[in-house]
Amino acid sequence: MKKIFLIIILSLTLFSTKAQQVNWSDNTTNVLKQGRKEVGIFSPLVFGLKDTMQISVNPVWFFAIPNIEIKKYWKKIGSINIATKHNLTYPTLLYKLISRRGTGGILPEPSVIPQMLKLNNAVILSKKFNDYFNITAKIGIDMTFAFGSSDFPDIEFPVVYPRTYSLNNFLTPYSGLNFTGKIYKNIYYDNNINLFFMTTNNKGIVTEDELKLQWYLSDKFAVKGGTIYTYGNFPFGKESKFLPVIDLLFGF
Repeated sequence: MKKIFLIIILSLTLFSTKAQQVNWSDNTTNVLKQGRKEVGIFSPLVFGLKDTMQISVNPVWFFAIPNIEIKKYWKKIGSINIATKHNLTYPTLLYKLISRRGTGGILPEPSVIPQMLKLNNAVILSKKFNDYFNITAKIGIDMTFAFGSSDFPDIEFPVVYPRTYSLNNFLTPYSGLNFTGKIYKNIYYDNNINLFFMTTNNKGIVTEDELKLQWYLSDKFAVKGGTIYTYGNFPFGKESKFLPVIDLLFGF
C-alpha cells in the first residue's frame, strides 16, 4: 500500500501542469482527437483514429482474451449528439486458462469450452447542458456466438457476471445513464448507472452504480477514484456489494 501511495505522489509531481481543457475518453459520445492516445493501469489503450472515431484494446489481457472496440461519433440532431460503440472479444483462450484445479482455477476442470465470439453493440445519446452537468443515455446488446460443445458454469463474481452472462445464454440486453460534469477547475464527477437484463428463465436484473471523481492534472496525466455499487439476482441469490475503483491514466 505504501508503494502504491508513493507511486501516486511521484506521478502527481512529475505530470502535474497548469490546468487546461483536455480531451480524455469518457462514457459520453465524445471521442479522442485524431492522433491522441491514452492508457491506464486498469484501462484500455485508446487511439484517436479520426476526430469522429476511436479504437481501443486492452493490452494487459489481449493475449489471453483478444479484444477490440470501436467508438464512432455520427452526428448532432438538435442538441443531441449520437454515437455508437462496437466491441468484439474472443474469450475462449481465457476460459480455457481458468478451467483447471489449483492456482488460477475459477471454472471446474472438466468444463467444456467451445469456440466463442462475443459481440457488443450500443447506441449512445448525449446532451450537454453546461460545464457542470451533462447526461448520456445508452442502450445495447451483448451477444455470444458459440461453436461446438459447451459445458461450463457462469462466473458469479459481481461486475464479471453480467458482462459474461451471454457466454452461456447468448443474449444480454442492457441500458444505462451517465451524469458527468465539472466540480472545480480540473476536477470532475462521473456517475455511470447500468442495468443488465438476464434473459434466461426470468433471472432478473443486475444493477451497477459507479461513482467516480476524476482529476485531470494535464493532457498527459489523470487520476480516477471512486466506488461501484452492484445489486441484483445472481445464480446463488440476491447480492449487493461495494467495490473500490482507482486508476492512473496517461495521455500522449
